[in-house]
Amino acid sequence: MEQESPSFSLGGGIYQAINRCFQHNTMEEIVSALNEEKGAPQWAKETYNCFANVANIFKNFIATIQCWIMFASKEFLEGTSAALVTKTAPNWNPSTLEQVNVNEVKRNFFDGPIDNPLKTLYDGGNHTESLHTESILPKCSDIVSVAKKKSHEETIKYFLDKYSGKSGVKAKVINVLNN
Repeated sequence: MEQESPSFSLGGGIYQAINRCFQHNTMEEIVSALNEEKGAPQWAKETYNCFANVANIFKNFIATIQCWIMFASKEFLEGTSAALVTKTAPNWNPSTLEQVNVNEVKRNFFDGPIDNPLKTLYDGGNHTESLHTESILPKCSDIVSVAKKKSHEETIKYFLDKYSGKSGVKAKVINVLNN
């Protein structure tokens, strides 16, 4: 017996486009799939543009964090001392953010040896390596795999239990089961 799908904003053609585009493990493959998407071209274009905007924001954020980390210890002491002890203007070194050498920051804090670095998607990382993988909705392939062994009702219950009744899980499972 097929259950009626609850309202799911990413259902139908967009849902299928999401599965086609995000089945890949690298950002390059995902971007390529978005550019080639024919089933939901407007959604694909909006998603691609969103990625481009986020990538630019992320690059600027990382550069800012890199600068802050490099100078945080000595500059934090300088700023704290100036504000609380000497009550004078701090003597920052470098004196402006524009004078910070980003390559030096990268070399000192991000290019060192790490046993198992977790790369960002921007740097070719794999989304399945995320520390937050368990907090996202179940994968379609997992739903299909469980559904091969259980009834629809049992499959829905299984994922609701596994994800502690998380919002959106039931709608996604039912949508996958009905497609």
